[in-house]
Amino acid sequence: MQNPPQSECVIPGKIQAAQTFLYYCQAVESNNACGALPGDAPRAGGELSSLENVTKNAALDLLRNYFNGEIDFADGREVKKKPEEGDTGELAKAK
Repeated sequence: MQNPPQSECVIPGKIQAAQTFLYYCQAVESNNACGALPGDAPRAGGELSSLENVTKNAALDLLRNYFNGEIDFADGREVKKKPEEGDTGELAKAK
């Protein structure tokens, strides 16, 4: 039996960071924070700080939007459009 072909899907760095932070939150909330992330100190208590809760909610929103196809991460190339006639903004100065 052959192995299935490997996917060439690249997971964006922001998505990987959000997932890693959620693993950290899960470890803290389950009182198993020791070694959740490299360099983390053990932390007892099982409760996230207010800043961690805000960041957790932002990470969940990011993942929800990404998996629902509401956001997309470009490959890093900027798309420059032609400045419109009469435009005096940054794009007009760049030409």
